[in-house]
Amino acid sequence: MPATARAFFTVTAGLIPDEPMPEYTLQIDYGSQDREADRTDLSGPAIFEKCRDLAMAHARALMDPSAVNWVRLEFVWV
Repeated sequence: MPATARAFFTVTAGLIPDEPMPEYTLQIDYGSQDREADRTDLSGPAIFEKCRDLAMAHARALMDPSAVNWVRLEFVWV
């Protein structure tokens, strides 16, 4: 985990409960530089929003019972 990290979005999915399949796993890091950019550049969507939306879209796309039995999206702010 990078020392500058402020938040993480993690999507996991699989067939067996609590056994994530690596091919479906996505982790997005939102660091201090991203936070600073969000504070200074207000011209478009915030990096935080882009990270959040990407994680949510990935989780939503995985919600297919013909492929996986569970999908989990976690957000952690540190």
